[in-house]
Amino acid sequence: IAQDASSYLAAKNLEVIPNELVLDICAAPGGKTAVLAENMENRGEIIAIDIHQHKIKLIDTNMKKLGINIVKAIVMDARNVNKQGRKFDKILVDVPCSGYGVIRKKPEILYTKNRENVEELASLQLEILNSAADILKDGGELIYSTCTIISQENTENVEKFLNERKEFKVKALNIPENVSGEYDKLGGFSINYKEEIMDNFYIIKLVKEEKC
Repeated sequence: IAQDASSYLAAKNLEVIPNELVLDICAAPGGKTAVLAENMENRGEIIAIDIHQHKIKLIDTNMKKLGINIVKAIVMDARNVNKQGRKFDKILVDVPCSGYGVIRKKPEILYTKNRENVEELASLQLEILNSAADILKDGGELIYSTCTIISQENTENVEKFLNERKEFKVKALNIPENVSGEYDKLGGFSINYKEEIMDNFYIIKLVKEEKC
């Protein structure tokens, strides 16, 4: 599956290992899911969710092509993911976003995005992040990522989250030196327009500390 190098980075930084139970949120078409499965050596289990039925079929098809059989693709609204009853070792929270990071590939975005959208999206993203956080095991890790460079959807959202959820701490990312971008005050990384090959992208890693 062709995928942007920036979403590859998000999946890589989750540092999954074989036999873990992993959740991939907004997973279609499955590029990141495939990276996760590969790093797990096709052992363990990945639950890949998306809100659209046709996209679930796409994930299934792509996994079959790659010979991956540890992925269960399920239709689910990511906001309700905390109602499904299982706890996960690691979670990839790649949220729907305004897409300002992918304008180079989709210039029409400029005509459809507006400020209200961004505010609505930011609160949707925070809802999804909170829902995922509920079902992460103590000691578990999650990656929050967006394909935008708007602070409201990135740094500000994560800051709100961290202020409410004191059990979460930021963990250092592993970003190759040849990737241009900058870290925000929290330790999240933005790939920005100077980067010619990769989409703009924001990524931060959070760990859920064990309750004493």
